[in-house]
Amino acid sequence: MTSFKYNHVSLLALTSIFFITLTTGFDFNLGTKQKTHLHFFFHEIGEGPGQTSFIVAGPNRTSYASQDVLVYDDAMRETADPNSKLIGRVQGIAPLADMADMSATIAENFVFTEGEFKGSTLTMVGRLPTDLVVERPIIGGTGKFRLARGYGISKTIDGSIGGFIAEFDMYVFHYGANGCELPTYVSDS
Repeated sequence: MTSFKYNHVSLLALTSIFFITLTTGFDFNLGTKQKTHLHFFFHEIGEGPGQTSFIVAGPNRTSYASQDVLVYDDAMRETADPNSKLIGRVQGIAPLADMADMSATIAENFVFTEGEFKGSTLTMVGRLPTDLVVERPIIGGTGKFRLARGYGISKTIDGSIGGFIAEFDMYVFHYGANGCELPTYVSDS
């Protein structure tokens, strides 16, 4: 019993030292908090040439059904026109988890490849019901979207093309838009 007590105390002490080191030894140089509104269109092709969404697991794997798992690498464009400027990719995974209405639990990264936010990403996770208008949380980001928080609203505008087009409005609070550097360790020397 004595060894358990000492191990427990030692673990507590080491954990405390670790967190004190983390909170006092790093300079995160976050810059100024920014607020950004993004507006773009998500283009998914579910079948045929140029397919961007695939069923990778599930009971059927040939048509969408509850319990299927999809992965996708879809185009992020400036407008609803499939020939409009490509500004990035939306890459994610979507298990169709709801047995009643085909809703999915989505985890996706918005990867910006052009424009002001080139090289940055946003991460969105949440439930995607079959409603036409859906709100989901933004839980993080990289580059100019470091420490991002916010929400996105998507609206399906065309579901008749062997896939779909959705309009996105994202409202993002973040750091990093002023070219802040990666965290650096601050030494005493």
